[in-house]
Amino acid sequence: MVPTDRTEGVLEVVLHNAGDEGVIDAFIEYARRHGASPIADRRRSVKGLTFVPVRTDFALAEQLARFRQSPLRTSPQSLGPNPSSWGIKRRVGSCGR
Repeated sequence: MVPTDRTEGVLEVVLHNAGDEGVIDAFIEYARRHGASPIADRRRSVKGLTFVPVRTDFALAEQLARFRQSPLRTSPQSLGPNPSSWGIKRRVGSCGR
């Protein structure tokens, strides 16, 4: 669920890519095609997962989650100390695996 007091913000997409950079590149292209702005230089990888922050209109959240059934979440740890720039405060989408 997204908040109703704003229409856009930053979400973090969790990619199950097992170190495959091709998956990351494909997601970045997919997000851009759908009108979102991935913040690729802020991505981080941990144990086969890559976390990519994306500035987007919240109406696109479900579409972004459809990429390889990737979960979305808010991302304060990757976006810095300013909470007003983090976007939504709730998780959107699910892994579906």
